[in-house]
Amino acid sequence: MCFNKQYLLDEYDSWGVLIKSDFLKLESKFSVNEILFKNFNIMNNISKMIHNIYKEISIDSLRKLNSMTENYRGEHEVIILTELDTNDETHCITIESFPFDKIDLFINGIS
Repeated sequence: MCFNKQYLLDEYDSWGVLIKSDFLKLESKFSVNEILFKNFNIMNNISKMIHNIYKEISIDSLRKLNSMTENYRGEHEVIILTELDTNDETHCITIESFPFDKIDLFINGIS
């Protein structure tokens, strides 16, 4: 798909200064597919960089949590009690065990 540069400049007068100067550098007819592909690759690379940053933060946090709980592994199980929606008459408590297996899978699978 191609766009006509002059048509776009004539029909819409609110292009910003940067976009207008970019338009002037283009051929009289230009392919929008090339622009989309280039920008998609740029956004994909930014997404990968952000993912890697959060991956490192998550792995570091899990490693710290793992080292802090090493003494509780094996015979023992760490239980998490959570109290939700309480008032004077009712108490709702959930009981969960600490997910050592998920931490291990995550650390061993990514690092």
